[in-house]
Amino acid sequence: MALKKRKDGRYEKAVTIDGKVVHFYGKTQREVNEKIMAYRRKKQNGPLFSELLDEYETQYLEEHPSNRRYIRAHIKRLSEFFKGKYRKELKPKDFSGLFLAMYPLSYKTMSNCRMVASGAYVYGMAVLGLTENPVELSRIPSFRSKGHREPPTPEEIEKIKQYHDTEEDLFMLVRLYTGLRRGEILALQYKDVDREHDLINVTK
Repeated sequence: MALKKRKDGRYEKAVTIDGKVVHFYGKTQREVNEKIMAYRRKKQNGPLFSELLDEYETQYLEEHPSNRRYIRAHIKRLSEFFKGKYRKELKPKDFSGLFLAMYPLSYKTMSNCRMVASGAYVYGMAVLGLTENPVELSRIPSFRSKGHREPPTPEEIEKIKQYHDTEEDLFMLVRLYTGLRRGEILALQYKDVDREHDLINVTK
């Protein structure tokens, strides 16, 4: 069907794709043609990468509900960076470019973001029939070596000890006196604290 103008002022074109007639509408001829191209592209490359990330997030949070803040931060970053990109068209160099763009964030942040992206493709391979994971061959920039962290100075420790009125202050004090990781502290429950023996049971 040739492009035609409808009575309502919109343009319409019917195209046969994979044996199925699909109608496209738009305010201009260009809009109609862009919709046709986008449709063909999606048929060829599958859903958007952001759609894969959304599915993976839902599945991940069912198994790890306490990691909501962690995974959503990385999924937001991935969705924004690859906005409009289809999951099948992304290559290892695209993810390497993401990590380069994340500089000067820490190596750990880049590594965690890489794990989330890779996890989404692993999920897609297991559930949606994807055949490859391009994140596996991506690289984090070498200039973000792991290195080591310096312990807090005596002055910094004393500054932390001065504050103990809010939940945020309590978090920092627990971290200071126990050396627990952030995730371990956030997962603590009242039953994990043995006040009789002055112990904290870290099980999550």
